[in-house]
Amino acid sequence: MNILIVTTDTAKWQTCLPVFQAAGTDVSFAASLEACKEALRSNPPRLYILDLGLKGKELRAAFMELLMINATAHSAVTTDMEENAFHDAMEGLGILTGLPPAPSQDDVRRLLDLLAKV
Repeated sequence: MNILIVTTDTAKWQTCLPVFQAAGTDVSFAASLEACKEALRSNPPRLYILDLGLKGKELRAAFMELLMINATAHSAVTTDMEENAFHDAMEGLGILTGLPPAPSQDDVRRLLDLLAKV
């Protein structure tokens, strides 16, 4: 299983990499929304995580663009929105979950558990 993390801050994900590896996932990084789009076209990951600091309408628009390219890849996003506000704002986009802006190993375990259930 491959996971793409779309971020400009790969350092904050380093402590989570052992959790991904223990689950048998291959993790790669992309530094921009455009790079994510290219990956979705050429070699779609099972899951991509948007960690670009996008909020509100900008975040929703980004997901709409990505869904138009590949609606079968699962997605997650880092966000500081409260769970109910996140759900209301992103409803209907099929986002697996929101993660805190600085995800912990436990957050990644929860994400992988959710992914295993779909």
